[in-house]
Amino acid sequence: MSGLSKNNARIRELRKIIKDPKQRLESGKFAVEGLELLNESIITGNHPVDVFLSASSDMSGEIEKLISETDAKLWRIEDDLLSSIASTVTPQPIIATLPRLDMAMENVVTNESTFLLVGIGINEPGNAGSMIRSAASAGAHGVIFSTNSVDIYNPKTVRSSAGALFRVPVVCGVETSSILHAIKQKQINLIGLSGKGTRIYTEIDYSSPFAILLGNESRGLDPTIFQEMDHLAVIPMDAGVESLNVATAASIVSFEAKRQRA
Repeated sequence: MSGLSKNNARIRELRKIIKDPKQRLESGKFAVEGLELLNESIITGNHPVDVFLSASSDMSGEIEKLISETDAKLWRIEDDLLSSIASTVTPQPIIATLPRLDMAMENVVTNESTFLLVGIGINEPGNAGSMIRSAASAGAHGVIFSTNSVDIYNPKTVRSSAGALFRVPVVCGVETSSILHAIKQKQINLIGLSGKGTRIYTEIDYSSPFAILLGNESRGLDPTIFQEMDHLAVIPMDAGVESLNVATAASIVSFEAKRQRA
């Protein structure tokens, strides 16, 4: 375990990985912050490349044991340097870099896929992370985000997923038309969720293979794809409430599907 200065190449790369989605793509890495996410990555077989620990932390022994069966290197950095790099106001004492978990569409939309969650134009990192978490918790076989959605390796997305990013396959950066085509090819029912839906979400049969589609936080699903849906579902709400947060809506419908499939 060695100490690193702010001018070290690894530190410069770490800073860019946290701040810049282009760097995350070019380097093929992303970052996790905190012991829980690091532990979750290792438990699921996603080994870190580098682990950075604050100089004042007394967890070096625990971290060394945790990464002992990986090829990860452990580095000490000064507390103020780590704070300047971290994505949170009150940073965790640990930041680790890992290889990206990129999945191809054909490996997620398969004949065995009976439950998919799809986000079209999801812009808020926290929502994307929460959707991944709900999907994993409800037993989905995969999550797909369209090209105009947030980077799933954004630190807030990673944090909001609470480790679920390591538990369910996630595809990102796919054109909406390609998503719809791939799902239809596998004869998976398309269930669009919209305030303009014609069927209450609890009335839909989730026993056959299905994909739940949700749209942008402010605009919802584009009406031009309504005709592509096998069902257009709605979550009924009391008068005066216009809509639910997209991650909340995803969770509600996902767990109804889980209930029916139990």
